[in-house]
Amino acid sequence: MDKTQFIWLGTAQQLDKVNMREIALTGVLNIHLSDKVTCLGVLIDSQLTFADYVKKLAGNCFYQLHQLRVIRRTLSTDAAKTLVHALISCRVDFCIM
Repeated sequence: MDKTQFIWLGTAQQLDKVNMREIALTGVLNIHLSDKVTCLGVLIDSQLTFADYVKKLAGNCFYQLHQLRVIRRTLSTDAAKTLVHALISCRVDFCIM
């Protein structure tokens, strides 16, 4: 129950009209409205801009590329390209952080 998240999706004008800040389930659990939620590793904001997710993804990819700098001299060009493709593409294609 601690992992349950709730978000309204819409334009800024639509979201301004919503006044519900929480949902009560079976009278026991209150779920509070969030501005951002995570679903399968993807950070979703209420306007579906994905700006925070893209920022986090770019930072993660940069970190992986920076780590490759340490071993780059020991790799052939083809091996380096393959490794970059494997580390970066899987994050972009499959939304893995």
